[in-house]
Amino acid sequence: MKVFLNATFPPTNSSPEKKLYVGDEYDFMFLLWIVGVSMARIIIVRCSRCRAKIFRYLKVGSGKLWHCWKNRILDDYSKRQGDRVLCPKCGSLIGIEKKNYVKLVKGAYRY
Repeated sequence: MKVFLNATFPPTNSSPEKKLYVGDEYDFMFLLWIVGVSMARIIIVRCSRCRAKIFRYLKVGSGKLWHCWKNRILDDYSKRQGDRVLCPKCGSLIGIEKKNYVKLVKGAYRY
């Protein structure tokens, strides 16, 4: 899944608008600039049973991970069954998909 971003980086008044895809060389710094927060990092959410990758996620802030906002999920490796988010390897329940976020099940993931 590629996220299309239509903005300029670094921001200048005279530069023409540059179209970037997440995955380009500036993707992490660009996302930090978009979010505007210094406490942002990319984490890998894994299944706690088999340690398979579930998400590559842009975590903002220093708190615990209770849910994943859909617009901050960079890579999605999970399986979907309706609104249920499952591990691609062992099939255990990782979370429930809501409108704008994925509510994670406590103890089903690690990062």
